[in-house]
Amino acid sequence: MDYLIPSYILQQQVLLSGYLTLRWNDSRVTVTGKRESDGSVILDKTCLDVLWTPDIWIEFLNDFRTQDVMGDLARLHITKEHEIEYWQR
Repeated sequence: MDYLIPSYILQQQVLLSGYLTLRWNDSRVTVTGKRESDGSVILDKTCLDVLWTPDIWIEFLNDFRTQDVMGDLARLHITKEHEIEYWQR
């Protein structure tokens, strides 16, 4: 006896909530201006428009949404060692 199982029954989805943090080095970046006590600089996320950013690949991703609770909760942090960190919640 053969049974036919519709393919939609076999599909599963997982919902994950969390933070997106990207960190990479780019020695071409130099920042002038006011620095934090550790030599780093915190910039507005609009600076991402002029920086190279790595691609993000999440296999089989169906949907990605950002939370906008009290405005956009993102920041861009650059250390004196040219490490760039982009954080988004």
